[in-house]
Amino acid sequence: MAAGDEGKDRGVSAGPDLIAELRQQLEERREARARRRRRRFLLAGTGVALLGLVLFLYVFFLALPPSTAHRPGAPVPQGAEDRLFVLIMGIDSPVNVSERTDTMLVASFNPRTGEAGVLSLPRDTRVQVPGHTGYRKLNAAYSLGGPELAAETVSRFLGIPIDHYVVLNFESFAGIVDAVGGVEVTVRRPMRYEDRAQGLFINIPAGTHRLNGEEALGFVRYRADNLGDVALVNPATGEYGGRVQRQLEFVHALAKAALRPEVLVKLPRLLVEYYRTVETDLSVHQITRLARALTRVSPEQVRTGLVPGTAGTEHGVAYWIPDPIWLRSTVAEILLGVERPAVQVVNGKGSAGLAGRVALELKRRGFPVVQVGNAARFGIPQTQIEVPPGWGDEAEALAQELPIRPQLVPMRGEGGSLRLVLGNDFPEDWAIDPADLDRGLIPWEMGRGGVGS
Repeated sequence: MAAGDEGKDRGVSAGPDLIAELRQQLEERREARARRRRRRFLLAGTGVALLGLVLFLYVFFLALPPSTAHRPGAPVPQGAEDRLFVLIMGIDSPVNVSERTDTMLVASFNPRTGEAGVLSLPRDTRVQVPGHTGYRKLNAAYSLGGPELAAETVSRFLGIPIDHYVVLNFESFAGIVDAVGGVEVTVRRPMRYEDRAQGLFINIPAGTHRLNGEEALGFVRYRADNLGDVALVNPATGEYGGRVQRQLEFVHALAKAALRPEVLVKLPRLLVEYYRTVETDLSVHQITRLARALTRVSPEQVRTGLVPGTAGTEHGVAYWIPDPIWLRSTVAEILLGVERPAVQVVNGKGSAGLAGRVALELKRRGFPVVQVGNAARFGIPQTQIEVPPGWGDEAEALAQELPIRPQLVPMRGEGGSLRLVLGNDFPEDWAIDPADLDRGLIPWEMGRGGVGS
């Protein structure tokens, strides 16, 4: 065989080997690229999983509303199941040897609907403290057993669960006000007071002002206006005055300031920051969840009220003596969100002042009375409730509160309220207790009024 032919044969025979080698290298490159793609996919999938885990933890621990599970054994009336109840206490001046609560508020919050209510409890309210005999002032409960005993006392007094407590001092209160950028309030009369022993100097002129923390503290502590802590200004309408009433006005103003969009975005961080300045059984985790749930609240959804009653003295001790019937309806309205139907009260019997007395009693039981007057004629034999279309349940709720079974009759046309017509069968002594007149809870002119309403 010639040399040329030999070389030619070697070249031809080497071709398949080279092709196989090239194919192997190509296959290795493809496998390497596939491994890199799988690794990137795995990393991407891991990132998505981690992101999903983070979102799950956020939703589970932060975005979900706070728990409304109540303490075992606590009273849970209808309407309390989906609400959270927190007792807020402000500690008295540090110059006192034995600390007492200067301010006590119960805040109720439905985290799913955003409804909220705040009930103020005057510090001199007469209560029974668990484990102690007789009656005492409410603010003594804290000094006798700390926040836990104070919470138990309030729970039994109001008949609702107290799930948590928060204790503020002057510094933490002022810090919260400054954190929300101040609070705008209207001062009706100049506030001037000085107490060097407590380091208290109040000087706020009349008018509308945005108060900083120190000024706001003076506003809620001021009581040198002859009304003191609380006073029943108008028993017929349930109007109160004094420091406690101003504190409720401040609660509304603070809610309005705290719920501004620019503050809401900072609310969880602010609450966690001031967690260190208060005493509470709420954890940081619970406060964070609560703060996020509070973003659902609007100031218009916040109801406020105070423990109804009147000032009195027993055994030489001055108390705020609560009205038990009015208290029950106030708790239902403010803290439980229970709404009673509006009622007109009409005197069809002709007895002196009967409609006015019945109207006040219905107010005590939580019914908004929109009108009091006389029927077109007297001597109506049977008490009746005129019922607008679709108001059957509301009429039954009213009927159950009355001392006799009224006749339910359809109201002609549409109506915005029930109409209670008092007849000859309505008892004279149901709506008024003479002792209430002597205590000033019911004005004499209402209890001893003339013929008609």
